[in-house]
Amino acid sequence: MEVPDYSRETAARQATQPNRAPRVAKQPVRRQALNATPWTFQDKLPYYVAILALVAVAFSVITVSNKSANAQKNLTQINQKVTNTRNNNNNLKQDIATLTNTDRLTQVAQESGLSMNVNNVRNVQ
Repeated sequence: MEVPDYSRETAARQATQPNRAPRVAKQPVRRQALNATPWTFQDKLPYYVAILALVAVAFSVITVSNKSANAQKNLTQINQKVTNTRNNNNNLKQDIATLTNTDRLTQVAQESGLSMNVNNVRNVQ
């Protein structure tokens, strides 16, 4: 059996491929440093406006916070006054109930020399 000769085919293939240049490692591109130009007022103006706006917002936040704290303080004082008034009203209602008790009224009437006339009493339903 005969061994095929592949060397001819390989040579034919190599001949048909275009010649390529060998790869050369790229060197980093040097960037030229630009001379720094001075900033003009128009360049700085947006930064000034932003800083001014931040200061204004900070001032308004502090002011609103202060007003809120004062309102909370006033609300606490008013709630304390309402609580004190309710307690005072409850104490006065208790005093009224004690003073208008039937036994108490009978005792005061007897001390004053008054007597109970059953004929003059009306029961309301």
